[in-house]
Amino acid sequence: MQLQDDGVLDLVMATALRDAVRAGESFVVAAGPSRVGKSTLANALAQELLPSVERIYVRGSYETFDFVAERSAARRALLVNEISPHLPIYLWGSAARRTLRLAGDGGQLIATIHADSPEEVVYQLARQPVGATPDEIAALGAIVFLGPPATDAKDPWRVSRIVRLRATAQGISVEDIA
Repeated sequence: MQLQDDGVLDLVMATALRDAVRAGESFVVAAGPSRVGKSTLANALAQELLPSVERIYVRGSYETFDFVAERSAARRALLVNEISPHLPIYLWGSAARRTLRLAGDGGQLIATIHADSPEEVVYQLARQPVGATPDEIAALGAIVFLGPPATDAKDPWRVSRIVRLRATAQGISVEDIA
């Protein structure tokens, strides 16, 4: 994987993420700033989807969700370029909540989001206009955070943390995976 060669993630992380994608797990790639490699990493991992999985590119606020009646949740991956209110082509509001529900119902979700922490992800999705419940937010699966390079600012951002969100009676718990 080119991202491994570039130092974005090590062999152990690359293998674990590849295996998670192939097992049908959902994930979102997160980092605060733009242009640090969120979409690049999400797209590289989406290439690891099994050939039997149908790729559905969710069209942000333009999404009609016509595919829901036509396809089995277990055989589809919902690919979202960004969960945010920044542009109409991005997923936000009721469309974001519906997509999270579909992921929770057995679909696979691969997306990006602007956030520096698990708490920021939860905050963005729990407040209106998304208004997602803890179960819906937990459907994100793993959150792969990119962090800045430790030395040379010209080096690529690297996978700095991977967490899993779990719905609990008290809300959301965060479990560090790597």
